[in-house]
Amino acid sequence: MFDDVRRELGDDVVPVGILQRRQREREAVLSLWRKGDDVVAFVKAVPTPRSMGLQRERCCLEALERQPVELDGASLRVPRFLAGGEVGRWTWVAHSAVTDRPHRPANGRDAALVASAIGPVLRTVDLSP
Repeated sequence: MFDDVRRELGDDVVPVGILQRRQREREAVLSLWRKGDDVVAFVKAVPTPRSMGLQRERCCLEALERQPVELDGASLRVPRFLAGGEVGRWTWVAHSAVTDRPHRPANGRDAALVASAIGPVLRTVDLSP
């Protein structure tokens, strides 16, 4: 799978962090990719029979990119789809990195406020298979 990611994102990108979730119901491989000092992508791979979730996630992120949402006076940052494919039993997607350094969500951000801000956009997304 990593060869396919490099083919799509460039030969000069390398994975710098890899996490493999082993829970049967949540099996996945997650990886962070860099080009030199820059974080360029977050790659998520899941077994192909469970890949519908990746497609739904992509549809939601693309809708939020097309219809920016303001939150606390700033636009909500949304990762952009970069590439995707299937290799063996895995389906993978690469999204742009939202930030290039370690971060944490803003303290005190109300989840209900975030949900009410993005809800109208997400309700426009067709999530049928």
